Amino acid sequence: MDAEPPYARHVVNDATIEKLGEILKQNPEGVLLYRDELLGFLCSFDKQGHETDRAFSLKLGLAMGDFTSDRIGISTTRIEHMCVSVLGSIQPGPLTSYVRDAFHSSMGGDGLLQRF
Repeated sequence: MDAEPPYARHVVNDATIEKLGEILKQNPEGVLLYRDELLGFLCSFDKQGHETDRAFSLKLGLAMGDFTSDRIGISTTRIEHMCVSVLGSIQPGPLTSYVRDAFHSSMGGDGLLQRF
């Protein structure tokens, strides 16, 4: 019996970083990350316990090719071509507050916001 081919994805709405890595592994052409409200996406990186999510997203913004992740229980995920486009909306007021807060915090200098 032949193995079932991977499911081709073009759009991702809400995925953990680990799952996004699995999706990218199976979709070397990349995916579109669509979030109706981008503020929720951006603020998710500031939550305690999501520090590696922020680092992974910084790597996505650099578009530097491959990425390997090793996790207990998930084993090794090797992504040969990391390509994610981000599309969504955000209101001017929350965007202004987020930008101001990002540049006044210790995370403001990491380049995440600048990559947008």
